Amino acid sequence: MAIKFSQLALFCALVEEGTIYAAAEKMHCVPSNITARIHDLEDILKVTLFNRKQRKLSITPEGRAFYIEAKALVKQSKKCQDLFNQHQLVGDLNIGTLNIVLEKYIQQQTIQFLKTHAAVQVNISCCSSLLLLEKLLAAEFDLIFIDANVQHPQLHSRVIIQETLYLVFNAASWQDFKLHAAEQILFRYGGPSMHELLLKNWLAQQQICVHRQCAIESYSLALDAIQQHLGFSVIPSPFLAEAQHRQLQCLALTNIESCDISIAWQKNSDSKLIQHFSALFG
Repeated sequence: MAIKFSQLALFCALVEEGTIYAAAEKMHCVPSNITARIHDLEDILKVTLFNRKQRKLSITPEGRAFYIEAKALVKQSKKCQDLFNQHQLVGDLNIGTLNIVLEKYIQQQTIQFLKTHAAVQVNISCCSSLLLLEKLLAAEFDLIFIDANVQHPQLHSRVIIQETLYLVFNAASWQDFKLHAAEQILFRYGGPSMHELLLKNWLAQQQICVHRQCAIESYSLALDAIQQHLGFSVIPSPFLAEAQHRQLQCLALTNIESCDISIAWQKNSDSKLIQHFSALFG
């Protein structure tokens, strides 16, 4: 027969209070309940925990040894019960995002969240848009920030930032750019992304062919190359001011699918941690 937590709690109360009546008062039960539970405990352990002489109780050496372990278990159980109280968030939160989103949009909120919830560990990984969605569905991420309006039956999502993409080039005019675009290098950010797919479709609409591409992990470096007449790129709005400061041509891409920044997580998740973190973003 397994020992019940209630038996351990009653045993510890009896040791600490010294009498059955005091222990019963502390545990809000009748004295007979204390007596019965201690007898049951002794039967399970096959030892005598208390000497009973002339209506006085004294703990045995076996009882003292058992009390040390029982008290530790009762204390640990209390910690477990308090772990997820309504005032404290606890656990690990695995977030997937794009570099640009981390740097420009969610950094400060994440830092403030860590300051507020000391028992939470946040793990952030950056990867391409297509991998973000794949890893969220595989439960490798608890939630993601992605540059797309996510529509999936297994996911909750909402747009948190409206985004505009800009074609950046270094030419006297749009017509001049189109005339020489095939000779230029398309500087794309990182691995496969929604931006790349949207740009590919937009260029096809404009009947612009691209023969050379270069993957690069820095928008600023891409702007450097464009300034040297090496090619063109597409940038999100946080880098528009830098491109304009370099006196580069910036053309807002219209008639494309949404590239807004969305937050997404699994519908079957009822994690308070996810709920609280996602609430920071509207």
